[in-house]
Amino acid sequence: MKLTKKYLIPAIIFFILFAAMVGINDEISALDKQTLHTTYEFTATVTDVEVRQGAELYVTIHTEEFGDALTFYSSATKHLNLEEITALKKGQVITFRIENRWLQRFAEAGLGMIVALKTEEKEILSLTEHNQYQHESVMPPRIACLVIMFGSLALGWYFLLKPIINLHRKKNKQFPSGNFYRGDR
Repeated sequence: MKLTKKYLIPAIIFFILFAAMVGINDEISALDKQTLHTTYEFTATVTDVEVRQGAELYVTIHTEEFGDALTFYSSATKHLNLEEITALKKGQVITFRIENRWLQRFAEAGLGMIVALKTEEKEILSLTEHNQYQHESVMPPRIACLVIMFGSLALGWYFLLKPIINLHRKKNKQFPSGNFYRGDR
């Protein structure tokens, strides 16, 4: 019985890790697949644009309707033409898209990650560009997630089958011919 518990607990842990990695992989896979159906379009009036340089570049668009709630994913910020962003003037109308899954957070917390942005004259960030930038950004975590996912699945099966294999080996163990037991000791 000890042998079974010894292997069963790690098997359960690795299967739980596998299930968690499947969920994380689903989330990562959705990041670079935004469409008109997975996003919602808003219109707002610009009051100010703030560009801050820290460990990464942060761009925040302040609007009359949503305050300072609009920012970009860091993967997109690296590729944005900052001149186009800083050229946005007070009173200018912009149209932007936010992922549907973040709409409640946008309404409650007032923070929205822009996945597409355009003015009446120019498209600054398209959904296609956003998806391309996100794809480049999520490739390393996606690979790591897949490696952990399949590794944990393999280890889960290993620990689950190990007691069966050990039991099978004990039953089929063949002793070489000869007298190994001497009763005259």
